[in-house]
Amino acid sequence: MQAEARIDSMGATGPTFAFFRTLGNDMPPLHSPTQTVDNLRFILDHEPPLESCSRHFILNRIVDPARLELLRTMLSRAGYEPRIVPFEEGAFRALADDDQRRAYLTNNNPTRNLSLDLGSAIADYVLPFDGQLFMTQHAWKQIRADVAAHPDCPAFVVPMTRLLHNDEALQPGRVHRDEFGGPSEPQILFSSRCPERFDETIPYGAGPKMEMLIRLGVPGIWNHFDSPYWRALQERPRSRFAGACRQAGYVYRLASGNPLAAITRRARFEARRASIANMIDRTSREVQDPQARPS
Repeated sequence: MQAEARIDSMGATGPTFAFFRTLGNDMPPLHSPTQTVDNLRFILDHEPPLESCSRHFILNRIVDPARLELLRTMLSRAGYEPRIVPFEEGAFRALADDDQRRAYLTNNNPTRNLSLDLGSAIADYVLPFDGQLFMTQHAWKQIRADVAAHPDCPAFVVPMTRLLHNDEALQPGRVHRDEFGGPSEPQILFSSRCPERFDETIPYGAGPKMEMLIRLGVPGIWNHFDSPYWRALQERPRSRFAGACRQAGYVYRLASGNPLAAITRRARFEARRASIANMIDRTSREVQDPQARPS
């Protein structure tokens, strides 16, 4: 594997961790058009060293070549060599319908599995996390302590708080904020010994991470969605590790640029649906006519 990460605290003892973040295409109106650049800059400027942890970034199907180069340059200057999953115009043109285009452009669970495969080869535990996440020193100490207390646990649920402003991440202690209706969907930290992988047939917007939470027997709002689609997911066979997951620390989701969507599931659902359609339409136009791409 390429030297994709900067290793923190090389002399530390105890279990090792590989923290992966996947950066994809911004999707207005769900996100600000500059969400990823703004949040990556904040991460590089403010995230502290994480003991016994290597940090990695995947640039996932970034459509705009200028944006891809900007993100790659920012990471390179900070000492990271990102793994790039390229956007290929020919592959996009060959897709038959918008469901396939959505899956291709977002590519969530394939990159989570890539993170698990790469991370399991180099560390005891892998964090295949979303791209806009920020880890404080306080949160990291709690994660390490919780993992150390349960060395045989196959996977850990990491509670996530959605921030309205990134400066909240710099406050001492922990920011607690549930969404209307309960806690935000958590992240999942895996032991490298855990063979579970995400279902790559489930695209963004259809519960790609929730399917894993259901499979692992983690209780949450995803167990109460009532539609034929969700009942089918809920009726799937459980993992042999179901019910064995513990909780570890917490993590922040940096500001998306859409505060209402950060705290209201319904607003996020509606914005996500519009954003997926916008992204597909915009990419289709740009592939047909490169002059349509914003300068």
